[in-house]
Amino acid sequence: MLEPAKIFVDEDCARAIKYGSPTIYNPAIKQVKGEPRPGDVVEIYSLDGEFLGKGIWQAGKGIRVRIFTRDPREEITKELVLERVTRANKKRKQWGFKDVYRMVYGDSDYLPSLIIDRFGDIAVLQDTDPFLDSIRKDIAEHVLSLEPGIETVYEKNDSRARQKSTLPPREGLLAGKEKYETVIEEHGLLYKVSVLGQKTGFYLDQRDNRLKLRKYIEPGDKVLDVFSYTGGFGLNAAAAGADEVWLVDISEKALEVAKENAKMNSLQDKIKTIAADALEYLKKLYQHGERFDVVVLDPPAFVTSKKGLKKGLQAYFAVNRFAYRLAKRVVVTCSCSQHLTLLKFIETVRAAAADAKKVIRIVEIGTQPQDHPILPGAPTTWYLKVLFTEPL
Repeated sequence: MLEPAKIFVDEDCARAIKYGSPTIYNPAIKQVKGEPRPGDVVEIYSLDGEFLGKGIWQAGKGIRVRIFTRDPREEITKELVLERVTRANKKRKQWGFKDVYRMVYGDSDYLPSLIIDRFGDIAVLQDTDPFLDSIRKDIAEHVLSLEPGIETVYEKNDSRARQKSTLPPREGLLAGKEKYETVIEEHGLLYKVSVLGQKTGFYLDQRDNRLKLRKYIEPGDKVLDVFSYTGGFGLNAAAAGADEVWLVDISEKALEVAKENAKMNSLQDKIKTIAADALEYLKKLYQHGERFDVVVLDPPAFVTSKKGLKKGLQAYFAVNRFAYRLAKRVVVTCSCSQHLTLLKFIETVRAAAADAKKVIRIVEIGTQPQDHPILPGAPTTWYLKVLFTEPL
């Protein structure tokens, strides 16, 4: 067996690894002994020769090494990966999750880049690591053996991060039966989930916040749910007593599913769907004098990189300023941008409200649920920020 290549990193990177960082970027690498190829195991050392961990060598210009272990005795093997998938799933069961949850959350489960979401009898897998990618079918078969209720494991490797990794985009059945749709239950509501939809099919990370919304709804409310996708927030508003719920999304396909979801829950008479660009439609509503008791904004990540922070903040400002012009009582505003801190998001929302001549108070802050645990050494694992606000 060939000796693994050795890489030596600068002092700042060494310190970050000791504090739990799971990634090494190109500029931090000062020396490489050996000729690693993407997918190879490498050993990581400080410049003075201290062992820091083992990881997988990556292609591309961004992340160069993903760290899998800090134990010099531990080998990075298929068996190690499958054992960690087992452990991650066991944790979710201990936390009370049943059949709809994030089974594996990347770095937070010591499986860098690997995401596995469970939607009842379908699981969806994503990865951007060359080693994990090479054993993805083994992982899929293992998931089937772990949970007898899962019949299908589907691969949805079409993300922007996948492109950066130089791995080819790939989508399709990995293991089990050929099935692309299912119905799940969350907080007493039924949702159709299609693995052919956005991300892995349904936004599990907003589970707790969808339920929180209900306590801000009063009987007879008129609610605007912008970037609604398949109606997660809007249906909870309707179930909580709102009389009129407008769902706005640019995807007509997502809105068709939202209509099906409303019908499954006998809420179709309360739901109105509008296929439109969110910002343009918000402007139009304001110009036409429409007002809503509650407005929900759950946009895609406007800040997708540190370089894109300024442009992304402008987008958050733009949609929020109209949300506060339209809302009479409550605005729930979200950010899923990894590179945007909570404090910067609050500052942006406050400025947008001020532009609408509103002063706000934050009455509750939401984030991702327990099946999306946060790794302090990897700040991007804490990405979801949700502000429940009252304009005064």
